[in-house]
Amino acid sequence: MAKEISRVVVIGAGRVGSAFLWSLKHLGYDLVGVFDRTPGIRRLREVRYRVIGMEEIRKHLRLKHPDVVFFTVPDRQIRPIFSRVRRYLKKGTVVVHCSGAWGRGLFNDAGRYGLETLALHPLKSFATLNQAVQELPGSYFSLDGSPGGLRWGKRLVRQLGGKTIIIPEKHRPLYHAMCVFASNFINALFDGVEKLGREIRISERKAREIVLPLTLTVLENIRQQGAVRSLTGPVKRGDRLTVTRHYKSLRRCFPELAVLYKRLSKYLAGMGGGNG
Repeated sequence: MAKEISRVVVIGAGRVGSAFLWSLKHLGYDLVGVFDRTPGIRRLREVRYRVIGMEEIRKHLRLKHPDVVFFTVPDRQIRPIFSRVRRYLKKGTVVVHCSGAWGRGLFNDAGRYGLETLALHPLKSFATLNQAVQELPGSYFSLDGSPGGLRWGKRLVRQLGGKTIIIPEKHRPLYHAMCVFASNFINALFDGVEKLGREIRISERKAREIVLPLTLTVLENIRQQGAVRSLTGPVKRGDRLTVTRHYKSLRRCFPELAVLYKRLSKYLAGMGGGNG
């Protein structure tokens, strides 16, 4: 590993922060500080871990002079924490956050302090710490930042065996909304699957087991042909009687799912004609 930047501090050790910690440690970076208010990292025993207040963080930054500082905290906390520690960072330090919805703008006055900036968002969903540690390497990462920050970020992604895509600040909200469509909204749909399963006396686990092969087939079809060309089902076929029967049954048992069904069916109807 190139040694021009090696001393790293991480503020915020949740799933994403801990996954970066694990990877950075095993890539040979010198983790000179890990700060969080919620102790409990079990897989990072070789890393010195601190539950610490802001004053101690500032003192640590003054003493250790890190080359890189990760702000892997909730989006709403990134700018306030950065504002409280920026003056203690040496010129040329790369400040990093992992928000998808925001770019370099969260570090809006970093240039005045001679700091490099990097937004480094992994395109993965991490439900557990173990999953985050295992699946961070090899991911796609969206980047935005200053020239020095981007150079460091691209090098780290290469070391992680991943791929980069540059998403500038002005496009970050739509980019992150795209990610939500591909991830969180699927959770909402499968909540509907589980509710409907219970209604017809099928357990949540069994409902998932039954429909997941169908879902995976659809995803593979989308991968090969795109969303419009791979569309099948009653809306695509123009089966209004079937769609109406679905809607009436849903409205009787789950009004909130009926609303979702109606809106999604209307959207599907606008995606294209043909037979499914």
